[in-house]
Amino acid sequence: MEMNQYLDIFIDESKQHLQNMYDYLLKVENGTREDGVVHEIFRSAHTLKGMAATMGYEHVTELTHGLENILDELRNEKIDWSNDLIDLMFQAVEELSESVDKIVKGEGTVSFKTETLIELHEFLSSPSLSKEREEKPLSSLSINDDSIIKIHLSEDCLLKGARAYMVLQKIEEYATVIKTSPSFEEIKEGNFTEHFIIHIRSEEPFSLIQKEVMHMTDVKNVELHIRENKKEAVVSSEYTAASETVRVKLDDLNVLMNLVEELVIDRTRIQQMIQPFSDHDLDDTVKHLFRLTNDLQQVVINMRMVPIETVFKRFPPMVRNLARTLGKKIRVKLTGQETALDRTIVEKIGDPLVHLIRNSIDHGIEHPEQRRENGKELEGTIELSARYKGSRILIEIKDDGSGINRQSVLAKAISKNIVSNQKANSMLDEDVYQLLFTPGFSTADEVSNLSGRGVGLDVVRNSIEALGGTTSVASKSGQGTVFSIDIPATLSIVCAMLIKMKEDICAVPISSIAETLFIEKEEILHIGEEHAIHFRNKVIPLFFLNELFEYNEEQKERLHHYVVILEKGEKYVALGVDGFLHQQDIVVKPLSSYLKHVSLVSGATILGDGKVALILNHNELFKDRVKGIDG
Repeated sequence: MEMNQYLDIFIDESKQHLQNMYDYLLKVENGTREDGVVHEIFRSAHTLKGMAATMGYEHVTELTHGLENILDELRNEKIDWSNDLIDLMFQAVEELSESVDKIVKGEGTVSFKTETLIELHEFLSSPSLSKEREEKPLSSLSINDDSIIKIHLSEDCLLKGARAYMVLQKIEEYATVIKTSPSFEEIKEGNFTEHFIIHIRSEEPFSLIQKEVMHMTDVKNVELHIRENKKEAVVSSEYTAASETVRVKLDDLNVLMNLVEELVIDRTRIQQMIQPFSDHDLDDTVKHLFRLTNDLQQVVINMRMVPIETVFKRFPPMVRNLARTLGKKIRVKLTGQETALDRTIVEKIGDPLVHLIRNSIDHGIEHPEQRRENGKELEGTIELSARYKGSRILIEIKDDGSGINRQSVLAKAISKNIVSNQKANSMLDEDVYQLLFTPGFSTADEVSNLSGRGVGLDVVRNSIEALGGTTSVASKSGQGTVFSIDIPATLSIVCAMLIKMKEDICAVPISSIAETLFIEKEEILHIGEEHAIHFRNKVIPLFFLNELFEYNEEQKERLHHYVVILEKGEKYVALGVDGFLHQQDIVVKPLSSYLKHVSLVSGATILGDGKVALILNHNELFKDRVKGIDG
């Protein structure tokens, strides 16, 4: 059988099961010891083993089988949890994750017995771990094991499908239905002989479920079957009581998104074309088209949105491993995991977050001895959070470590000739922290696996700005540091203000505009060769769009000026333009490769009349050229 067609499904589901195993292992490490936790880990390991065996990945099959053996002993209370066992199981899950990553890269997996697999076998062979399990009467047994319930209906039952469906509903009041045999659809249709099988999980005793089901009409018998000698239970199709989902290829979704984008462009063109006419029916039809395309656009955008949880869940294992390597105690707190972003952004936000979290582990959180001396808990905390901020997303990485050492940053900046001694003495804390984003800047004295190699936070800033986002940092000495990332929720369609630049049109995302002004020539300040204006009790730099794009006209010599105030965190920049047009949704199109060097432009869009408008990259205006005035 050709297995390549199932590879994508195998990879997706394997990652889900591995994440599930890791989440429940974390619960165990934090003190949770309920039988249901062991069952969840076992269920994921068992499913992963079956999928890997079908696909022919021997190493994954052997390793998950080794995990199953230990989990089976835990479920039967023949061994107890211990720190060594938890570490060994984390090690096995991490090796499984590495094996799946190799499969993704097309490298396959090794089939020899690794050290982890050997350790799993040796752990079970240790005589000191054996413990007799007390027998429980069947009537009081909680159904947390691999057990199945067999339901027998009366031979004279007329509507077997309807009665079976009612039995399933009754059982769902006391248990979680995992699987059925035959499938749920076949049971509803009555396509079974004298009985059907349900695989469930419940904390309720079997006697209670048996009593409730036996009271129902046409139910002849209810049997509980417990898996013995590790033989598989007779269950097949999965029962799905939740909302149904369909797998869609990402390429197909991208094609659909492109078609919707073209539809939005044509909608705008139609709106402009009918302006000279005063036909009521035509206006109503176009308004209806506008509403339909808006709804369709939102549906497709929502289809592309995925919860940031898919990225956040990568970090607890990473933090745990690095903390153990450095001899630190660190817990991870995740909030706002349901916050949704465009799939494209989720795929690209991971690496910057990894860099910032590693920075918090290495530079932020102190060693337990140092934390004790400072009167802190021995275990440090890294909190990763996400929340909506208008049409954008705010992600924060917060730690309760030592904070940023101002003097250490300045000393390193002076030694690298980034700032002078005179300027260093007058710099505000927030300006000092911004030095961390200078290319090649690092405060690490020694090169390690985590830091000191000159790959600084500038990589993070550049990656975030490529997504149309901004980065900032705040810190208090001895209390901790917060890195903030502000990014758009989607990159495909954005709301923008259209502005004039001579005969051309540019677009500026509304999310980056603080205000628009109309000023007189006399209000412009001249500071050396630079220009500035007063705004909200501050002096902010002023740039002229025509000059930035090297038009010949001297825009600053005019008597009146249209000005757009752009914002980035707490900083502002004024941009002089030739006029304001209107606000509209635009479809963002990437630039061709030979225009990638044009840093002032982040993309382009097609307007209703077919003309191309450039989308300004406002982040470029906040770089080094701003520091002379606003710093």
